[in-house]
Amino acid sequence: MNIEQKMEWLRPERIQKLYDGQKSPFGMNRLFVIGIGKNGVDCVLRCMHLTEKRFGKDPKKVRFLCIGEETPLGERSYEGSAPGDGFTLPIDPEEAIYKYLNNPAKLPESAQIWFDSGLKNYSPAAPTYGLTKRQCGRIALFHYLKQIMKLTGEAMADFSGSDRSLEIVITGNLGDVFCGGMFIDLPYILAKLFSDAPYPVKFTGYFFAADTASLVETDQRDVGCYQANTIVAKAELDKFQLHRKRFTQKYSRTFEVDSDKPPYSACFLIPAADSYGLTMSRTAEKILNRMEIIFSKDDDAERIISYNMLRPEAAHDFRYLAFNVMACEIPTGKIMSYLAIKLFERLNRSLNRNDVGEMALKRYSGLVTPTCELVASKSGQLPTLEIDERADQAFSARAIKGGGEAALSLVEKWISAMSAAVTNGTPVCVKEISDSIIADCEAAKTDFAKGPFYAQEIIKKCLSELRVAQAKISSGEEDRSDQINRTRDIERAAMRKVRSSSLFSGKAVEQYLVELKNYADAGAAVSTSRPMIEFCQQLSSRLTEYYENVLQKAIAPFEQISMNRGGIIDDIKKLPDANACIIEAFDINAEDIRAKLDRLSDEIPDEKLEKCFKESGILNLPEDDERVLGKAVVKILKQCFAEKLSTNFTEMCGWLERTDRVSGSINDCISGSAVTDPVDDKFAITRIICPNAVRQEDIIELRKKFRGVNYIWNGSICAHYTAAASVCGGVQLEKFSGYEQWENMHYAYVNDSLKKHGIRIFS
Repeated sequence: MNIEQKMEWLRPERIQKLYDGQKSPFGMNRLFVIGIGKNGVDCVLRCMHLTEKRFGKDPKKVRFLCIGEETPLGERSYEGSAPGDGFTLPIDPEEAIYKYLNNPAKLPESAQIWFDSGLKNYSPAAPTYGLTKRQCGRIALFHYLKQIMKLTGEAMADFSGSDRSLEIVITGNLGDVFCGGMFIDLPYILAKLFSDAPYPVKFTGYFFAADTASLVETDQRDVGCYQANTIVAKAELDKFQLHRKRFTQKYSRTFEVDSDKPPYSACFLIPAADSYGLTMSRTAEKILNRMEIIFSKDDDAERIISYNMLRPEAAHDFRYLAFNVMACEIPTGKIMSYLAIKLFERLNRSLNRNDVGEMALKRYSGLVTPTCELVASKSGQLPTLEIDERADQAFSARAIKGGGEAALSLVEKWISAMSAAVTNGTPVCVKEISDSIIADCEAAKTDFAKGPFYAQEIIKKCLSELRVAQAKISSGEEDRSDQINRTRDIERAAMRKVRSSSLFSGKAVEQYLVELKNYADAGAAVSTSRPMIEFCQQLSSRLTEYYENVLQKAIAPFEQISMNRGGIIDDIKKLPDANACIIEAFDINAEDIRAKLDRLSDEIPDEKLEKCFKESGILNLPEDDERVLGKAVVKILKQCFAEKLSTNFTEMCGWLERTDRVSGSINDCISGSAVTDPVDDKFAITRIICPNAVRQEDIIELRKKFRGVNYIWNGSICAHYTAAASVCGGVQLEKFSGYEQWENMHYAYVNDSLKKHGIRIFS
């Protein structure tokens, strides 16, 4: 896992998720958010991201389930949140859908009742099975019923510890080409499974339409499927939400549903916003804003809007809901990223001042350039050559005068033995030297009196000396060959003198032995040059491997942050995301705010900073988790700034001299949350979630200013943000962008699950 992936977790949107200090507590009630298909999963990922960022993780309070095609499901993520962080139901189309489409007889009998093998795709280029994709979602439900029951059982077990109500939110695109057939069956299945739960359970739907899909789909055939399926699915949903049809379905021999109730307590139809990101952001914010994790009580206002009970005959006239939402939060993530960089800069300066020193570097230089005799000795036996008649009679005057063949043979054998000894001793010597150097570097790496840059200097010096040593050996190879030739010639000349001398033969023998020794030394230098180059290469390779695979990873966080890799500074400087419905309470790039943050960082004593870095384990991070760097940094920030990071909205604005932003943020959220979607109703219910420590004078002024706004909520559990959500009834699907095209597509579709109930959509 590379450093760039780990650096991503120092970005503002992610680093806050890793903070396990004080965040907003979860509210009274619970959520089970289920995303179906591409749009549904994307929405759930944003819900997961916001929940982890603001509240932390607690599957007993909030639980997420992503349902979708296996391969795309595994590839989707948002700001580091992936489906696997929650719970998943991956659908394998080949196994769970296509085999039934190609051979409907394999379906259970209860599914064959509604399955229509005459349904055709609108496109001639569609898959060969020739059946509408509209049926795929329902088929998958039959195939994965056991997995659904297992996942539901696990959720019920997690939620069983409280009698507080549970809201099951189902979100996705009504026109989803694979999963659009699930949106009626699934709530009925779950309602049956939760029927014995000791707490209230209700279902809410958040459904996108074809206009949202068209923002991301590139295949016009798929867009056409979305368009037709949206109208078909909406017409089907109407029948059951309006109590016009009883839902009955047998899913297996032992499990069936028979209900005269509508599948959802309330349904939102969500038109596409200016961008796909903004559409998802608003929906995720609305789910978390309106639902259980914020409010300490619930008045069922949305169900009342959905079912208008004011008609003369007291009938329930179901209407789909529209919403708008806006939030304003303390930019805690940006503050954390900025403080992290400031601390790293301080530590960098301190660690870079730690110098190895000339004496120590000379010691390491000598350590990596041993003599060939030392290397040879590591083989277990150092070959020796003593040119003396006391050591061997081959070197006696008599033997030399007799021709000296035995002496020369001993020299040749010693030269060969030295070469072999160096070769055999190389692995042992390389290990001893490298282990010693690596041990010194590992000790220095975690010692803040030295540090990783100190260790880096040692390794770089050793590698430099090894390169020089190799170059010297290689460059002197030709000279050594000439030297051995010269010494051999001189040795031969000396032997001729021995043979020709009669009066002074003793002197000639002595001179010959001297020349023989010179020849032996020159021969050994040549024969061990290649093994010594191999020694240098092996030692260099071992140290390089350590440097690249271990030491560099300890250095990388310091280097990368200093170099602004990962764009952390850019993320801090950039304006709030236009593809999100969240604004910031203030701009931390303001000069006075930066100055306060700089002082806050500079006030941390060096001793405390070094202690925090040492305890964080940042110099020895494991490789298998991309979050490890971020977690280590967050641990440091928590130790240094826990009190400031837990400061609530009002206090933070006060500390940064932005007290006007308390009431200002609430005003911005109210103004920005007006419903703009096409609806019949003019009256909207608006909820304002104020920070939990808001001043009463701010609330009083708001209530005077916004007389038509309900629920200015100053008893919330929100610590670092404000939120507002408005809800209207009577959504007009026919006014969604591109609706005319959708109608042109529906002629090719018949609704499969309605067929069983005798419903005709198009007559």
